Amino acid sequence: MIAAYLRVSTESQAERGTIEAQREFAEKYADLHGISLSYYADDGFTGTIPLSERPVGRQLMADIKSGKINEVFVYKIDRLGRNTRVILNSVYELEQAGAVIKSMTEPFDTSTPTGRFVLSIMAANAALDRDNTVERLWHGANRVAREDNRWLGGIVPYGYKTIDKHLQIDEQESAVVLMMYEWVASGKSCTKLADWLNAMNIPTAYTNGRAKRKVGVTGIWTPGRVRNLLVSTIYYGHHEYGKRSDKKRETVHRKMPAIVSQELWQKCQDGIVGNRIIDPANRKHDYLLRGLIKCAACGLNYTGMYFKGKTNRFYRCNGKAKYRGPIPGTCPSPNVSADYIENLVWDGIKAMAKNPGEELEKMRGTVKSDAEKEQQLEKEKRALLSAIENKAHEREIVIDMARKRIITQEEATDQLAKLASEKTLLKEQAVLLELKIKEVNTSSDDFVSIEKMLTQLNDGIDNLTFEEKRAVVNQLVPRIRVSDVGGKTKIDVDIKLIAHSHTDNHANKCYMFSNSAMIDQRYSSSRVRNVPSII
Repeated sequence: MIAAYLRVSTESQAERGTIEAQREFAEKYADLHGISLSYYADDGFTGTIPLSERPVGRQLMADIKSGKINEVFVYKIDRLGRNTRVILNSVYELEQAGAVIKSMTEPFDTSTPTGRFVLSIMAANAALDRDNTVERLWHGANRVAREDNRWLGGIVPYGYKTIDKHLQIDEQESAVVLMMYEWVASGKSCTKLADWLNAMNIPTAYTNGRAKRKVGVTGIWTPGRVRNLLVSTIYYGHHEYGKRSDKKRETVHRKMPAIVSQELWQKCQDGIVGNRIIDPANRKHDYLLRGLIKCAACGLNYTGMYFKGKTNRFYRCNGKAKYRGPIPGTCPSPNVSADYIENLVWDGIKAMAKNPGEELEKMRGTVKSDAEKEQQLEKEKRALLSAIENKAHEREIVIDMARKRIITQEEATDQLAKLASEKTLLKEQAVLLELKIKEVNTSSDDFVSIEKMLTQLNDGIDNLTFEEKRAVVNQLVPRIRVSDVGGKTKIDVDIKLIAHSHTDNHANKCYMFSNSAMIDQRYSSSRVRNVPSII
């Protein structure tokens, strides 16, 4: 059985019947040669995608392997791909599967060395032709973008429509866009805005009848979709054509009809930044551990929350309520009482400041051990310096022996070269030893630096404002992990103690300590009893 493989790169080519032209040519070719063809057509798939990753190409490969197809005809070799690597890989895969590949318009025979060489040249020529075509299209599109301001394809932004291929404001959708900017600029969140848009059944840009997608879309507004709309500069009249291209190309800056003023656009950006960490609805509550708690199950952050009408604060994994419209979240991680975990961490920090505990005792033991190591290294250093001095004395002896003709000139030269080499080696060892001594010395400095930092923290820890507490937590606690272990909530806290260097030769050192606490699930509610120290 012989198959004809047909392909066009874009949907627009498919709509113009380009693939039908290939089919008609194949039918005439089959009549001329008295053969029967079955047709495999990939409509709207770029030739830069491997053959086995195209839907119909994958089916063709399966049919070849099953023995249904033993020959594959193409209109031109570039139907297998528009990239040299893709073409050659496609030919190799087809031949390995058991098929012979032929072009209906190009003569080549892959069964001979010359034929394989010709195929390589043709594949390279197809890639060159594609690259030249793409470059010409880029230059032409950029010229049109600059001179005619035409909308050159792609999803028409929400709030706009195209008239004679030029972007114009859609009155109905632009009113929604203006309301969205004013909403977020006034301090409301993208999440609340998405809820309102979905409740009002306002269609998205992908479901308004003008946008096309090859894959299905949810048709709902999500906070991310709202945010992406609001950060687009096109809404205050500035468009950057070519910005999204993966290739390095010229970006054309041009003006478009504006829906909002630049001042309102900037105010909206400030609102988005302000809402990035925490929902504005929660601003009446302070969350000491904001952005620090990680879920051990799904890896997402825990976010500070509270129930409307209640004063109980808690932290919840974002994986439990990741915005998917009507689709619920699935992360099983427990909620944690904000009062409980904040007191747990802060009381631990206070305990460390007032009584550094085991960690500094370990560091103190390390300093003591390093002092003993330093004495040994200093002893080795003195021995090396003495050996270097001895080499200088041995050199004088060799020179004196040569002067008295006890040894020949050649022997003296060899001995002097050997002594110089040995002296150089000893000096290198001395330098390395000096670096080790300096490294050991820094551990004592680190201990003093950290102890001083904790002393300063202890002096004013009971009089800190919330923002000052936040700064302390951010400096000392890089991460908190929450997990569910056998029906209990496990909290792992990493403590980071930084030793600040006072010289340019040494960077700041960071000492990490990890501590854990296990609490009953009942503490995931608002009830908080005596809070134990975990540090």
